[in-house]
Order: sequence, then C-alpha cells, then structure tokens
Amino acid sequence: MTTAKVGTIAAAAACALAQPGGAQAADVPVYLRDIRPFSAMTLEQKVQELADREEIRKLIATYAQRVNHNKGIADLFTEDAVWTMRTPGGELREIKGGEAIRASFSAFHAEVPSAPMIHNLVIAVDGDTAQAVDMNDLWSTMNGKRYHGWGNYEDSFRRVDGKWLFTARHMDFTSWHEVPAAGK
Repeated sequence: MTTAKVGTIAAAAACALAQPGGAQAADVPVYLRDIRPFSAMTLEQKVQELADREEIRKLIATYAQRVNHNKGIADLFTEDAVWTMRTPGGELREIKGGEAIRASFSAFHAEVPSAPMIHNLVIAVDGDTAQAVDMNDLWSTMNGKRYHGWGNYEDSFRRVDGKWLFTARHMDFTSWHEVPAAGK
C-alpha cells in the first residue's frame, strides 16, 4: 500500500470520527472508532464499561465453545436477531430470528463439526447496545474432508433484562480451503 493511500485512509477515518459531541458515524467500523478514554470517566463509568465488555467477551466465548461442542446457541441471540455468513465467491447465507438460528445451527453442526477460534476482539459499548469486530479461524470437517477458513465477525448486541445478547452476527470469510490430511 502506498504512503498516499495510507494517508487518505487515515484522513477519511479521522473525518468520519470527528463527529460533534463525540458521536461516531454509524458506518465507521468499530475498529476505527475512537475508544472513550478511561481518564474522562468516573470510577463508576469505568467499572460499568469493563463489566459490559467482559460480559460481551463471555458471550462471544460461550458461542465459540457451544459451536465447538455442538450445543445450542439460540439463547445467545435476541428473538429478532440476524445471523449471516459469506464464503469467498459464495452466496450470502442469512438466518433471521432466534428459533430459525437454533434450527439451522442444530442441523448444520450435527453434519459439519466446527471449532471456531475467535480473537483480536474490539468492543464499543453505548449504553444498552454495543458493537464488536473480531477475527475468526474456523476448522471444520465436511464429507470426511478437513477445511480451514478465516475472516471477521461483525457483531451487534443489546442488553435484554440485564443480559447481553447478539442482535446480529455477520461472518465474512476471507479464505476457505481444504486442508490435506496429516502426512500427505
């Protein structure tokens, strides 16, 4: 990437972030948004921010563990949630609603064992809503063949009755390929 292109991207990000009153443009990715400095928060605000982020981290980790062990995930989503996935060159797969997400995942993961590894998490909390982005390495087996994919999740959350839940989980794989068996 050229220095000019990097400068243009940085300038565009800075302009998008420079919203009056500290507001952030909705179309600015979470990882480009200003993170509220703790120095500007009261102790109570700091504790709430850390607690919210930790609960969201736990929700994301619980999702990964349940997928890995083929356990139910529907209770991690709001009833109006949307889950999408796209593989390179593939069609966008979209599932709407908590019950549809449950049914789809139960069938899919029974046939395609998967082990997601989620990392490099960035979380932005705004009251009872939040957004996050993270990276995902996914190992799975389909029809006796091993596959590896990686990409990003873009998530939205809402606090419902004191509990953080996914309102949207968008998986965009940047790579998806068959992995040869060991020793071959």
